[in-house]
Amino acid sequence: MFPDSEGRVRKAMDKWFLLQRIRDSYEDYNLRSPSVNVPAGPKHHPKYYFEDGNIIFLVENDLFCIHRHFFVRESVVFRDMLSFPSGSETFTEGQSDDRPIVLQNVKSIDFERMVWIFYNGNHYDYTASAEEWSSIISLTHMWQFEHMCEAAFRAYAALPNVSPAEKITMSQKYGFPRKHLADAYLEICSRDQPVSVEEVRKAMRGKAFETSCYYRGYTLIVGTKVPVHPKRHPKHYFEDGDVIFLVENVLFCVHRHFFVRESIFFRVMLLRPTGFKTFTDGQSDDRPIVLQNVKSIEFERILWMFYNGFGFFDPLYARKGIYSDYTASAEEWSSIISLAHMWQFEHMSEAAFKAYAALPNVSPVEKISLRRKYNFPSKDLVDAYVEICQRKYPLSVEEGDRIGVEALVLIAQIREQLCSKGKYWSRVERKKAIISEIQPLLQMR
Repeated sequence: MFPDSEGRVRKAMDKWFLLQRIRDSYEDYNLRSPSVNVPAGPKHHPKYYFEDGNIIFLVENDLFCIHRHFFVRESVVFRDMLSFPSGSETFTEGQSDDRPIVLQNVKSIDFERMVWIFYNGNHYDYTASAEEWSSIISLTHMWQFEHMCEAAFRAYAALPNVSPAEKITMSQKYGFPRKHLADAYLEICSRDQPVSVEEVRKAMRGKAFETSCYYRGYTLIVGTKVPVHPKRHPKHYFEDGDVIFLVENVLFCVHRHFFVRESIFFRVMLLRPTGFKTFTDGQSDDRPIVLQNVKSIEFERILWMFYNGFGFFDPLYARKGIYSDYTASAEEWSSIISLAHMWQFEHMSEAAFKAYAALPNVSPVEKISLRRKYNFPSKDLVDAYVEICQRKYPLSVEEGDRIGVEALVLIAQIREQLCSKGKYWSRVERKKAIISEIQPLLQMR
């Protein structure tokens, strides 16, 4: 097919990205080239200037001589920056007090806190204040210490003296997973007073509270005035249902089991301890849980995934790509994906996308565009990429804009390789050649 082409492409791309990151390291991450003048009389840090250290940083007026091992192991930024070939012009950077790596716009105390994570001698007893964890999170996020950053946030989220609003704000600011904040959301949703103006303003400064809280966000409203004469859904109002939703002017009485089992969002909301003031929400037609900005037909489609009489939805089968009789149109799958993604029905969302991707009457551009919108794995779209690579006419500007730069470059590479071979293939041979090239690349995305 294309011998070694995958290896050549990957090596070339890796080399290009490495050179780019090294070139930009000093500019993008508050690092300054050591060719500038070092402040007069910098002092060795009393605790973190080790005689056997092999990299020297200057932070404010303090010199830190520590071990590059930790920085290369944990940080993508420092891994590239500190991996200069020996003998290069810049290899002496950080090797002496006269030529340290200068960390700009960073306080010595903040850097000290971050280094403490590596050199803590209390046998992994990592006890710190909210302020200390906040500064550690800030630096580790900026310099891409991914595991350390997430570990610091987990410690911050577990602090009993930090308000749930502060924890949610921090999560949204740095893009941490919401799974660490179940207790914070539950505390806000369970309290008597609503989210305050001050909390909202603070959250908006950090671009947080996209969800606000489980009742006051995610298009859910509790305790609002119910429209006059709402009607019960003719199919999805079950006598043995145990939670009631109002969508538009339609009441749905369904089984919370499915919502608790499949959705992190509903799991927290519907598993409130008994005795809370709001425990009657969703328990009667007079006090339903109101889903705003959602159409009744869209919610009905979500329920169809649970109550389909021709089969059943099971996350185990969904993960394996095995379905019962779930036949739906592109529009129906799109609306299911939209709500399932918003309410964090993870397995349902993936299963719906696999079904959407398998539709023969949907263009490959539409499929790749939807994958990009919701960040689904690319491995489910091999056929879509093959179809685009095989067609005679190139992608239009509009199509390129919809599928994004990454997919556009990938398709262009494969098409260019096909042309460069100068060999006539049958359609079957051509498809096999494309799959052999593109499948390994999609597995990495």
